[in-house]
Amino acid sequence: MRLSLVLLAGCSQVGLKNPAHPTGSSTIAARDRTLYAVNAWDGTLTRTDWKDGIGREMDLDGEPTRIAAVGDELWVTLRADRSVAILRTTSTLPEERERIKVGAEPYGIVASEDGSKVYVALSQEDAVVEIDAATREVTRRFEVGNDPRWLALHPSGRALFVVYGYMHPITRIDLGTGDETEIDFPSTYLPPSPDPTTTPGNPDGPTPLDPRNTGDPAVSPLGDVLIVPTLYVDPSTPGDQPLVSGSDVTAPPVPYYVGAAIGGLGLQLSLNKFNPALVGVPLDPHDGEPAPGERALAFFVGGFDLAGTIRGYVSSATFDPDGNRVYASMETADAVAVVDLRPAEGQGMRPGIQTFYSDSGGGVAPSEGNFWERGQVFVAVGNNPSGVAVDGDGYEWVHERGNRKVSWFRTNRISSALDEIADGSGSVSRFGLSGRFEAGESHLDPDVEAGRQLFYTANDPRMSAPGSGVSCSTCHFEGRNDGLTWAFDSNPRQTPSLAGPIGQTVPVTWTLQVPTVDSEVQITSIGRMGGAGVSPIEAGQIGAFIDHGRDVDVQNKGHQDALVARGAELFASKEVGCLECHNGPRYTDNMTHHLFGLDVNTPGLVGVDATAPYFHDGSAATLRDVLLRVRDGSMGSTAGLSDKDLDALEAFLKSL
Repeated sequence: MRLSLVLLAGCSQVGLKNPAHPTGSSTIAARDRTLYAVNAWDGTLTRTDWKDGIGREMDLDGEPTRIAAVGDELWVTLRADRSVAILRTTSTLPEERERIKVGAEPYGIVASEDGSKVYVALSQEDAVVEIDAATREVTRRFEVGNDPRWLALHPSGRALFVVYGYMHPITRIDLGTGDETEIDFPSTYLPPSPDPTTTPGNPDGPTPLDPRNTGDPAVSPLGDVLIVPTLYVDPSTPGDQPLVSGSDVTAPPVPYYVGAAIGGLGLQLSLNKFNPALVGVPLDPHDGEPAPGERALAFFVGGFDLAGTIRGYVSSATFDPDGNRVYASMETADAVAVVDLRPAEGQGMRPGIQTFYSDSGGGVAPSEGNFWERGQVFVAVGNNPSGVAVDGDGYEWVHERGNRKVSWFRTNRISSALDEIADGSGSVSRFGLSGRFEAGESHLDPDVEAGRQLFYTANDPRMSAPGSGVSCSTCHFEGRNDGLTWAFDSNPRQTPSLAGPIGQTVPVTWTLQVPTVDSEVQITSIGRMGGAGVSPIEAGQIGAFIDHGRDVDVQNKGHQDALVARGAELFASKEVGCLECHNGPRYTDNMTHHLFGLDVNTPGLVGVDATAPYFHDGSAATLRDVLLRVRDGSMGSTAGLSDKDLDALEAFLKSL
């Protein structure tokens, strides 16, 4: 398969009229080299003029999350306000015109090239809405899967792609018929260790890796490729729990991120527990249908050069107007990977790459772990890049949301470097920026801001082992959870959500009687991420950032009707017994109980509807599964409840 632009002789016009028009949701939008970016952490929108480098900032309360240019307007999703803000552009700062209420936690937003239709993902309503830009009316609503966050619109206007926070398949919505189809992802695996006595990992054979979506997707300007940022993880290989004694933490013998390293200095593909990738799905350019007879490919993103490791999950993908390159922002690695989608002629991988798993003649393997290599170089940028905007003249702008800056670079040298890699004469290169502009400032408390920086870095050896590519935000995505259950030698552990004031739910985590969030920071960074450890002050700063996070705005939060009221009665009844352990403002007694053969800390229930799967081992997929399981009396008892009573109890839990 060749993922590159092709000319379709004899066919009607396909693709974008303006190849720089964004097809995917983003935190940054460009209008004639004026850049607009949204900053959810600070509740602001910034305007930066490339000509004079002046940045201006305006308050935009409600947690502005994604932005789209629609005609002479800017449309911004306000995740904490259940609305979309519509702003009119001016010669200085935009002016807010109105807000449209759309539903719980609107996230991704994307507009058609002609500006007539706008699509918004409602992450906590499991839905996507279509809005008529002229009338501001919601014209259609599509019920989709769990936690839709990111969107991409096909240039034809005939297909919308929905990418989820917890599910790896994506949904294609046929905008003509309204039909929904799933597009699954290619399988990948962690190969066995070449020598398990010297290389920790998986000596018994390949280990399947699970894909998890991590950011904003994009469709190529021609409409022939969909690119989705993805992280392939290994949650099933057991890893040792850290040893905890009082306030001391001892790392396990083998940190759980260790895997197999493949390749040599300069061109190195390193597979481990966390593998950043771009998934490419071939499409029919006319309507965005998956191309018949073609298969999706997973391209590994990351590498090593003389300056060190470049590794971290991909937070966004943006096509260059030529359609052959993708700019992938690596949020926790402070880099933008420029990935050349053109394969070497007749080969799945470009020539010249040797691997531990090549054939005896040293030939080029078509893939490793079912990852495919593409030429890539890197641009070193500032703190936490979250989005890239392009124009047709070779300029690229990066939203450094952690720095509250907008930076820019040009692609002339980058194009030459990618050509050299393609013909085998080049290697991984790291480029600098052409410039950077101030675009705002942090509005967080200084301790919270310092903790945020540590939470969102995979480059700091205090937090994680060099080369691992792991940060706190890798598993606690956006300060919440990843929906996965991780294997440990003692018992599997489901990733708990960090939404809301976690310090009020101590002891924290599932077991170990960890007394404070600060203590858990040390346990996780040293014992599970392989870091050297942070100081008590730094651990407190990370704890301050975690406690700063708001609760999830679940769809039915605070909802009151007869069914919820009946559920509240059942929850508090002695017959069911939920209130015995789940009480107080966070619905936890802050105690430890022996359940299912394990001493488990009582989790809080505020926002519980957004924290699936459930139980410490993730064995209950839904809240209904939880209520059915405890009919055995192991944790309260629902044995005497009818189906209607179970409906009521479930409705109450979803209202918390």
